[in-house]
Amino acid sequence: MSEKRWVDELHENSVAGKKSRTQRTVDVLNEAYKRDPVAVLSLIRIMIPCNEKLADDPYIMVNEDKVLGGYTVGILGFVNGVLGALDIDLVVTKWSDEVDEEGRRKFLGFCVYEPPESAKGEVSHEPKGSGLL
Repeated sequence: MSEKRWVDELHENSVAGKKSRTQRTVDVLNEAYKRDPVAVLSLIRIMIPCNEKLADDPYIMVNEDKVLGGYTVGILGFVNGVLGALDIDLVVTKWSDEVDEEGRRKFLGFCVYEPPESAKGEVSHEPKGSGLL
């Protein structure tokens, strides 16, 4: 990479701020999905049991099973943990509004998380049961 291109990219990243870094993350995830949808969809569906120490991490996002007890974590919980630790907006999965004959929605890819109006301005890295897995 030429020095000018490197300097231009560095400047672009510092000026554009966290929104563009989140969008770049979304673009990378969507490109991976385009290249191998089965692998990416499988990765986001896999939830691994984890312990309470990981569940108490201030950034890694886990799911709390309120019926059976315990916690699980997925790849998106780790991705959002890293983004949150870097003070970058989070990413979420995007699904179709339409359901098929079996009641399932189609996975469309990834997008930038937009908090509900009631939560705008609030910053919370809620470790347990955050829902942004």
